[in-house]
Amino acid sequence: MITLYRAIVFFVILMGSASSLAKAEQNIWPGPYQSGKIIPVGEADGTFKRRPGGRLSYVYSQDTAKAVKARVSVPPSAKLDLLEVRNANGTTVERIDPRTFSGREFWTSTVAGPTLTIVGGPDTNWAIPRVTGLIVDTGSFNRESIIGPNQLEDVVAYKGKYLAIVSTVEKAIGSLSFVDGDIGYVCTAFMLNKSWAMTNDHCVGTEAVCATATLSMGYEILPDNTLSGGTAFRCKRIVLGDYGLDFAILEVEGEPGQAFGSLELAAHAPSADEDAFVVQHPNGEPKKISSVDCAIHVAEVMGRTATTDNTHTCDTAGGSSGSPVIDASGKVIALHHLGKSKTDPNFYEINRAVEISKILEFVANHDTQINR
Repeated sequence: MITLYRAIVFFVILMGSASSLAKAEQNIWPGPYQSGKIIPVGEADGTFKRRPGGRLSYVYSQDTAKAVKARVSVPPSAKLDLLEVRNANGTTVERIDPRTFSGREFWTSTVAGPTLTIVGGPDTNWAIPRVTGLIVDTGSFNRESIIGPNQLEDVVAYKGKYLAIVSTVEKAIGSLSFVDGDIGYVCTAFMLNKSWAMTNDHCVGTEAVCATATLSMGYEILPDNTLSGGTAFRCKRIVLGDYGLDFAILEVEGEPGQAFGSLELAAHAPSADEDAFVVQHPNGEPKKISSVDCAIHVAEVMGRTATTDNTHTCDTAGGSSGSPVIDASGKVIALHHLGKSKTDPNFYEINRAVEISKILEFVANHDTQINR
């Protein structure tokens, strides 16, 4: 059931939905969470140092940082077969074969916390790599797409009526970090099978952006109130996507769906005022859930270019783009992509998600089989 506040929101949308049918939503708001601009790193500061025992390492630390991502340049003569990306606790979150990027640059996964360490070696004859840029996230929470009071909570703290379902499905949802131009961003994505993940086209819509992207699974607060930085998996390619439906299916390395599971997509349209929940990474934060006063409102409304969307009253924020809207059976019924509009009064106090059944129809028409 929803509160009176959100019931009023529903009424306003219903009254204004007819006029909204003629308007295409061109601006994605609030869109991906901006984690920061690229900070150039000079040669002296960015060079890996040789440590006792012959190992190479690079360490960056800033007390106010909540996450760090590094751009690494690999010399053409690279021979070492392993670099480990570690967080402040010394936990390895990603293992990279630098030979894959010989003579090029690559972005590491985003490391949660104030310290990023990259370790390699020992190999005294190996040409030393260099960090050429950093993205340091020092941002605070922005409540742009919160409907009424902020009712987001850490998944670990959730004790609501969907507890059994949430405990089963939340593992398949991760934080997707990437770089576009000179800015770092974060969205949400979820596994469809062992190696494919779904997010928004406005998050990862080109192969160039995919090449910078990593999906962190298990980035969340644990029952003992400590932070798990998760495990990172690199974006390999875009399998399929569409601008109008604002979705992208990504193939990621390492088959994370084997360990973290995957979500089932609902072939049916959601019902009016149907209760739901959204598991997400708002503002690039550890995994959270919106379930209180979270419901679908099935006014047929404009999405990115056509009437593809359902409205919903689930709390989200920048970075929630690509989150699954999930029903009581644990199936994904919609793909969140638009927060409260700044330009269309019909959507001032409501969020929007693409109806999953419409995406499934598109996928089927392009001879793509998700259940692989």
